[in-house]
Amino acid sequence: MRNQPQHHVLTTAIAVISLSIATFPLAGAASLITQLATSTNLGLSGMSTEPWGNGLSTISPTKGVISTAIGLASQYDSNFFLDEHHPRDEFTTMLSPKIHYSSDPEGGAPITINADYEANARFYAENSDLDGVNHRGGLMAKIEGTRSAITAEAQYRSTAATDSLTGTFVTTGLTSVRLLGTYQVAPKTSFYLGLSNDSSTYDSAGFVSYQTMSGQTGFFWSADERFSMGPSLSYSSMQSDNTGNHDTGTVSIQTLYKLAESVQILASIGMNQAINEAEFSNRHAGLTGYLAAYYEINPLWTWESSLQHVTTPSATQSDYLVNDLSVSTRIMRKFTASTASLGVLFEMQSYEALMDFPNALVDDSRSEIFIGYQKPIFNGRAEIKSNARYGLNHGNTEWEQFQLTAEISVNF
Repeated sequence: MRNQPQHHVLTTAIAVISLSIATFPLAGAASLITQLATSTNLGLSGMSTEPWGNGLSTISPTKGVISTAIGLASQYDSNFFLDEHHPRDEFTTMLSPKIHYSSDPEGGAPITINADYEANARFYAENSDLDGVNHRGGLMAKIEGTRSAITAEAQYRSTAATDSLTGTFVTTGLTSVRLLGTYQVAPKTSFYLGLSNDSSTYDSAGFVSYQTMSGQTGFFWSADERFSMGPSLSYSSMQSDNTGNHDTGTVSIQTLYKLAESVQILASIGMNQAINEAEFSNRHAGLTGYLAAYYEINPLWTWESSLQHVTTPSATQSDYLVNDLSVSTRIMRKFTASTASLGVLFEMQSYEALMDFPNALVDDSRSEIFIGYQKPIFNGRAEIKSNARYGLNHGNTEWEQFQLTAEISVNF
């Protein structure tokens, strides 16, 4: 244990957070503002071991060789524009070619490069004027030595959906650049430093973009192979024409518990100090934290859970911040050649006014239940997936939505 590099602890922590984000993506019913954000802790939780998690999970790349796949999906949406009084349904067909490159899929190489790209062409039966193509791609490079590791990552993602607050169909984009360095300063202690820059864009004149620059540093101390912990210090600065600057400093404690491969828990709790600069200065302190957990109950059953908090400037309302808290849990059952899952998600969005408004926005709450099924076919060269979601929203608008999706993807 003393001769083993300790920066693997950070790799495990990053993997747990990446799993959490990939497992519980905020669906189309969520505000597009918070779909673009991932977490307020951008040093560890913002980095991912692969540019897009398991987005190309059906591809099995050969070392140093480009792999490709294509997906075809159909989706029924009972309330496409999230309207409270006159819901309109929609049937969407999506065609998604994908390409992936991994220089070292088996692991162990000192230098690793991963690259992904996916185009998602959307065709609507009732709203053909909204047809379009979304793009997402990422590039990740990692250099790993005996006592140190450096990971650089760049990502771009565009999303087209209805924003729950405004009821407007809008295309959004997020560009992210991240850098994470770790160094083993002692047999059981590792130091890390993470820097990131995130910027958003919107194709609608009524939406205002924002940019976030963040930095995080801290230590991880490994008590044994199971338990690690350490202090963390982070600072982030968000800039938006709607809210001005929003600067936040955070001091927290992060803990990682890992029992073989069956149990992994990453948790953080701390205090932050925020300064809002809109029409007047507004300074306040509060608690912050996150939680990601994975538990393999037995070879057939697996449980995953996530708690995330994000704060972003409102893209449509001047002098408002959006505080989003989401809690998700999912249980999965493996069968002989397929997997079924059942989960729930609860999301609370509070709108923090930076000025005194006579008719301030009220909080929004959303509850959702979802089920899924996936099965590889043709000896793993293809995979079929299906999922159903039902959600309710209460607050500024009252609506319900049902989505049913079926997809097949084929590897080449």
